[in-house]
Order: sequence, then C-alpha cells, then structure tokens
Amino acid sequence: MRLEKVKKPTITVELSTVSGFDVKVGVIAGGTAVLAEDYQKSPLPLTIPAGKTSATLDLTVFDDGTPEPVETIVFDLINPSNATRGERS
Repeated sequence: MRLEKVKKPTITVELSTVSGFDVKVGVIAGGTAVLAEDYQKSPLPLTIPAGKTSATLDLTVFDDGTPEPVETIVFDLINPSNATRGERS
C-alpha cells in the first residue's frame, strides 16, 4: 500500500481477551518515514477502554509532492498498563 495515496490510514491494536480495566500502551515509531514531516499520529498513550478489545492509532500522511523512494513506518508497543504485551505481528 502506498500511504501517500491513503491520507488517513489506521492501525488497530488488539487485546487477546477483554480487560475489566482501561489498558494504556505507549507506541514508538521507527522506519524511514519522518514523524511530523511525512506523517502525524494520534496522541499517545493509546487507550483500550475497559470491556473493549481494540483501539485504533490514527495516522495522517502528508503528500509533499516530491518523488521519493518507498518509506516505512514501524510501530512498537511499549509499557502496557493492565495488560502484558504479546508476540509481535
């Protein structure tokens, strides 16, 4: 998927089971795309409300009109509260 063509992609973060408490998780980003220059992400930490199993991380991709090589964004979940981080997928 070429994200510059998709202006508002979303990333879904899921729990394997429902929690009775709000689950908060930090999200760090890496890759070749530059935060605030190539994209912006929703405020963090990401919160999955009690009784729910997922939340979305919203992105805004900036199309600067400049031909560039393919850029990547790699997200990692850190410091979860009221949950344990599982395997990467």
